[in-house]
Amino acid sequence: MMTRDEFRQLLEQGAFILDGATGTNLQKAGMPVGVCPELWIMEHPQAIQDLQRQFVEAGSRLVYAPTFTGNRIKLAEYGLEDRLIEINTRLVQLSKEAVGDKALVAGDMTMTGQQLYPMGTLTFEELVDVYKEQARALYEAGCDVFIVETMMSLQETRAAVLAIREVCDLPVMATLTFEADGRTLYGTPPEAAVVVLQELGVDAIGTNCSTGPLDMVERIRAMYRYATVPLIAKPNAGLPEIVDGKTVYQTTPEEFARDARLLVEAGARIIGGCCGTTVDHIRALHDAVRDMRPQPVSAVKKRALASERSVVEITLDGPFQVIGERINPT
Repeated sequence: MMTRDEFRQLLEQGAFILDGATGTNLQKAGMPVGVCPELWIMEHPQAIQDLQRQFVEAGSRLVYAPTFTGNRIKLAEYGLEDRLIEINTRLVQLSKEAVGDKALVAGDMTMTGQQLYPMGTLTFEELVDVYKEQARALYEAGCDVFIVETMMSLQETRAAVLAIREVCDLPVMATLTFEADGRTLYGTPPEAAVVVLQELGVDAIGTNCSTGPLDMVERIRAMYRYATVPLIAKPNAGLPEIVDGKTVYQTTPEEFARDARLLVEAGARIIGGCCGTTVDHIRALHDAVRDMRPQPVSAVKKRALASERSVVEITLDGPFQVIGERINPT
């Protein structure tokens, strides 16, 4: 396990390389569509261990344990909720056995698939408890850091972060997924996400999935203006296409690595690959950015932003409406 200070010091050494895709690579290794990924991996441990060893050999310094949908709500879809501790524990162990002392292992958490009240029936406190149960299992299994990823809701991201913080003080990374309009599915822009999450004490923030590296550059630039913590970029190998009935990602390792350099220039310090990225993509990425000097992360920026002043012109010629507490995000 790693302290938060040790994690920050590690990131000061230069661009930090994550792993590539898990799901799409395991499907190539034989995982059928529609099965519970966590259970299939437990029944075929060699597949994930071979993949993670190859990622480390290609340059990854941190791999994600395959616990992505290992929360109680998602496991209940397969009748596996009572095996939550067993599943999360075993999957972290498999990853740690695979990489040894050559890389860190992140406990991976994501959305539950249920909406919070009032859009759904799940309360915020209930969601924190759901995430807390998985976070405790991952922590006790020995993960080095946490990653909360592929998040479409800032509210759910907050719940996951708070749950982890109630369990332990390990480093926490968080990445959200943004739509073509530059916002998450639930309407959060990158700037709001980075401000909220870094004030919650998240150690690194960014975006993953949804686009290729070139389309992710503007999201990272927007975050960098407000970020006082390292930024993460984990793009897909382009957008998926259906070819002969199969999902294909067309971005080559060389194209991926070339465009990923722009992400580092825009402010990303932690970088890897999401859907469609293979070991070859990560190897090309490592070779392309290993000598780059990432943009600095400085607390001075926080003081500078606090000193900014905005001038708002208010006119009383039009209709006046009281909005009040209904849009208060707290």
